[in-house]
Amino acid sequence: MVLRSLTLGLALVLATACAAPSEPLPSAGAGSGSVALPQGWQSIELPGATTASPNPYDVGTTLVAGSIFSPDQSLLTTPTVKLTGDAPWGILKVDALTPDLFATVSIASLRNQLFDVDKDRSAHPSTSKVIQQAPLEQTGMYGERLIYSTVLTQKGAVPTSVTLDQTVYLAPSASRVYLLFVACTSDCYQAYQSTIDQVVSSWDPTTV
Repeated sequence: MVLRSLTLGLALVLATACAAPSEPLPSAGAGSGSVALPQGWQSIELPGATTASPNPYDVGTTLVAGSIFSPDQSLLTTPTVKLTGDAPWGILKVDALTPDLFATVSIASLRNQLFDVDKDRSAHPSTSKVIQQAPLEQTGMYGERLIYSTVLTQKGAVPTSVTLDQTVYLAPSASRVYLLFVACTSDCYQAYQSTIDQVVSSWDPTTV
């Protein structure tokens, strides 16, 4: 499969072969935000990415860099999370945590930042399933990869089984959260499974 490199905070870069990350993550210290995307997939930068504020009185998070990506350009019109598409929709982003939030963050809170998996499992145990859940560790970082399926029921629509694939890392030394999230209908996920695995496997946020 022909791959190209997507680097957080940078313009779309086309390539004709699989390439190692080559640009540092903007304003995020050590680590790369690059992930390999298949040829034909497209990306746009998330609006509002900025250097983390040094103000010790700030509370919450600051988006340092981010991009959304998909093989379907129509899914890139807004940064709103899309779970029910017939093509994968993904987001790659890095957030800086202020000290107050960093003191309370956990893998559970990171796991639920885009979609509240734990709440959904508790509320709908018969229509949700953990496909894979594995702890991860990189140099100076720890995290989790979760593949999860659930049935979404939207007003006026047929209930739809969707699958999300999420990898999160926390970098304590830099107070950064790294997130790679890909989702679509479960039929779509099955069709694209090998491709999504390649995308996720290509990502190493510790690469300098």
